[in-house]
Amino acid sequence: MEFDVDRTYIHAKVHALRGSFLRREDYRRLLDGEGPRSSFPGLTDKDGGENYDLLKERIFRREIGKILLLVDAGNFYRDFFIGFLRLFELGNVKLLLSRFTGRPTTPQVWCDISPHDQFPRKFLTVDFSLYRLNDFFRDTYLSDILAADFHERYEMIENRIDASALWLFIAAARPFSEPDRRIISAVMLKRVLILEMLWEGRLKQYYQWADEEIREHLAPLEDLKRELSAGDEKMLRCERRKLRALLEDGESEQPRISAWEMRLERYFWSHLWTLYFREFHSASSIIAYLWLLYYQIQNLFRVVEGFRLGIDAKIQLDHIVCGV
Repeated sequence: MEFDVDRTYIHAKVHALRGSFLRREDYRRLLDGEGPRSSFPGLTDKDGGENYDLLKERIFRREIGKILLLVDAGNFYRDFFIGFLRLFELGNVKLLLSRFTGRPTTPQVWCDISPHDQFPRKFLTVDFSLYRLNDFFRDTYLSDILAADFHERYEMIENRIDASALWLFIAAARPFSEPDRRIISAVMLKRVLILEMLWEGRLKQYYQWADEEIREHLAPLEDLKRELSAGDEKMLRCERRKLRALLEDGESEQPRISAWEMRLERYFWSHLWTLYFREFHSASSIIAYLWLLYYQIQNLFRVVEGFRLGIDAKIQLDHIVCGV
């Protein structure tokens, strides 16, 4: 009975948050502002100068506060919400991994998911060598991502980090009813297939990797696809055809991965928006809300980058993934 009360309350809260989603006109107003101070009042420093990365971190914390409240609102979805927060923590882990392996890094945003983080910001000041990475990951949800001898591509480690976090998010749905698990699996399968297509396209177009190298790079996604499709190869082929059709329909004169990405991301966003309103008491609204919030955070980061780089507002708006 307690879990039923938890679920009903959380579903009501999630639906009540509909008004917190920004639409195209909202983003237009943000982009038309004179700068971060007018577009993000209260989140910028008052002493002059612009710290764009700090502004992103404050935006992230403000937006993610909605999920932090839902984590504490009941036990039924608690692990599922925390699993989603872990997807944001991946960026922090990759930043730390870059430092530990001596790879050059540009300033990056630290996504603060405390008190549910396993990799706190203080790790940025810890001196971990490449050969102590197992110590670093031990007793965390990423404890099994490293091969014993470390002699592998850095990109393969990154891929296993992505796959491990997705596995944990999916595993958090296992206590749910079978219909709810099917809903979540269907959404996550679309997401994984989109990631696979984009990664493959980028590696071919930008890095000219050979097919064998790409297959090795994408290997961590294979088990995920089998799990999410329940081994149904026919379903996998059908989903792939749908996505391929999106890329072939109305192909531009100079097809680029950036154009493909926008088309696929907008398709996924539209699917989520429909799912959000499909059924009040099912997991459809929960999984849709989480991914819609993910897009909103990415959109707001893009607005900040537009101010940083002086990009025309119309060009920026064309790259926002949202509803009209």
